[in-house]
Amino acid sequence: MPHPTADRSWFTFDAPSDQDFRVYSFAGTEEIHRPYEFDIELVLDSAIVDLTGLLGHPACLSLTDKSGENRHVHGVIRHFSQLHTSNLRTHYRCLLVPRLWFLGLVTDHRIFQNMSVLRIIEQILKEQNFTGDSYAFKCFYDYAPREYCVQYGETSLHFISRLCEEEGIYFYFEHSSDRHVLCFSDREGGPAIGGESRLRYHPGAGTETDTAVVREVELHQAIGSDAFTFREWNFEKTRLDLQVGQAETDSVKAPVPARMTLERYRYPHLYQLRKDGRRYANMELQRHFSPSRWIDVRTDASRMLPGHAFELFGHRRQELNTRWWVVRVEHRGEQPQALEHEAPDRGMTYTASARAIPNTTRFVPASEHPKNRVLGDQTAIVTGPEGEEIFPDRYGRVKVQFHWDRLGGYDENTTCWIRVSQGWAGGQFGTMAIPRIGHEVVVSFLEGDPDRPIVTGRVFNSANPVPYFLPEHKTRTVFKSLSSPGGGGFNELRVEDRKGQEEIFVHAEKDVNVHVKNDWKEHILHDQHRTVDHFSYSLVKGEDQQIVEKDRKVEILADDHLTVRANSHGSIGEKWLLRSGGEAHVKSGIKTVFEAGTELTLKVGGSFIKLDPSGVTIGGPAVKMNAGGSPGRGTGARPLLPLSAVVPGIDSFNPDDCDVSRQHDATASARQTGLPFCAACAACPEEQ
Repeated sequence: MPHPTADRSWFTFDAPSDQDFRVYSFAGTEEIHRPYEFDIELVLDSAIVDLTGLLGHPACLSLTDKSGENRHVHGVIRHFSQLHTSNLRTHYRCLLVPRLWFLGLVTDHRIFQNMSVLRIIEQILKEQNFTGDSYAFKCFYDYAPREYCVQYGETSLHFISRLCEEEGIYFYFEHSSDRHVLCFSDREGGPAIGGESRLRYHPGAGTETDTAVVREVELHQAIGSDAFTFREWNFEKTRLDLQVGQAETDSVKAPVPARMTLERYRYPHLYQLRKDGRRYANMELQRHFSPSRWIDVRTDASRMLPGHAFELFGHRRQELNTRWWVVRVEHRGEQPQALEHEAPDRGMTYTASARAIPNTTRFVPASEHPKNRVLGDQTAIVTGPEGEEIFPDRYGRVKVQFHWDRLGGYDENTTCWIRVSQGWAGGQFGTMAIPRIGHEVVVSFLEGDPDRPIVTGRVFNSANPVPYFLPEHKTRTVFKSLSSPGGGGFNELRVEDRKGQEEIFVHAEKDVNVHVKNDWKEHILHDQHRTVDHFSYSLVKGEDQQIVEKDRKVEILADDHLTVRANSHGSIGEKWLLRSGGEAHVKSGIKTVFEAGTELTLKVGGSFIKLDPSGVTIGGPAVKMNAGGSPGRGTGARPLLPLSAVVPGIDSFNPDDCDVSRQHDATASARQTGLPFCAACAACPEEQ
């Protein structure tokens, strides 16, 4: 609107320069949760200005409205250019932005761990040399640390904006002549605008007033969603129902068409506890409710500032005469008197077009900065503490260092614990192969979310090559491990499929223990070879039955000890030939019977006794009957008893002895039968 005093400088510009810039015109936009930008046209009598020397330096645009109220717009010069030149003066263009704007020029891939959103934001600001008086946190809620949060290819400005949107935090700016302050808040309403915060509604174009007024007011109301439902999954609490919802209440009520429920349902989300899910659902309801009722105003009050409130009065629609919170302002001003003698015949004009919501409404910024998605799988290196070779947690999860992570130290702090896909995963059964430190693994991302990595594969590389040379041994399928710690040994199961050389090879670096709860059957169509370098033990608790269809050849290079606790029976189809190089001694406790069908002979040297069907024949140099002497004595048998075989141990879970298994069965049964849980279990979902 034109102002009657045309010679006064209502808009001034202060920059670190010895030049006396005058403001000819400007246009600027300020909005909650966005960096502002003012496009200023300046005039100067000199045509020689060091443009580069002004870039990156602070400057201030000062506005004075008809009420005499001053308003400062402080920022940093991001663009400065020389425009047209006349005989007397030169025009310049300057773009003024906050320091936060420059974070849009910073892109990074990095990981934050166990830090709240506010701490993450503060760290980024400090790294960009934001001083403690250049930002402020004015939040009501406490924000829990996030276990794992990734900035993945986002600009730092985009990343900060996204984190704020996820938690319902917004930012705005406060200005003075020498600084601007970046403020973060989650509160409803805000402080009053500078100076007189009550603005009178005074419609009518062309009618002049001595003070700043509101010229136009438009009231808007729109339909928004009235219910939100979220669902999540917590693998550590698989029985916990993490579906939560929030519907409209009297305090948060959006108009909807009759007999319709405008529900928004989302999976997954950020929470792992029900109480957090309810908070997020309520926040989403407020996010969609806050823009459902607003006003657009046009005023000549230059002190309109996003994040601040004003009170409207004098409107004949009484519901508008209340306190409103500014979310957006578009400024436009011109003072032709800056051209002095070349000025057109018109005075200063200034208009602010603002949007505001009720001061009692909590503003939740719109989700306009989506998280970058990981387009496909990546590989990473498994990490852990120094001196360790295998570093899992109780779930078999590992930590990795991504190739894009330039801040990680290849230690136990590189990432969160990451779940590892196994070939089979059941209730205390399945396969288990833990990736080891230094190994390269394939990492997928659930929903493409960089905050949700999962190891889905493993790959060889030059530092960790394949176990056999390829393609020479391309027909081999191998499972080969490495002794830990220190290496030097291995266990291996190898399958060779080369035609004519098919083989299954097993190597145990130390022991092999096999436990069979029922039968073990083997069928070998050719030879069996078995070599035991030390002792061999065998224990058969039942019968031991063997059939050899051809010859049996046994060689014992030392003693043979055999103990039979009961009877020993033998049956030989033809000959029984036994030779002793020294002594043969047969002794029985009661009687000994040698029986032959046709002949029985005892022979020593030239003497013998022969029994056959014709009689008894005794021959020798001399035959003595009752002539004294004594019988010969044998050494006597003293067989040694064998050591008992060792039963192989079973290093595994016994489900019957596991409280977790019994709890799992009990809760499953309760769900199926409808029986109530115990008091603790029943209360748990609501308390979490």
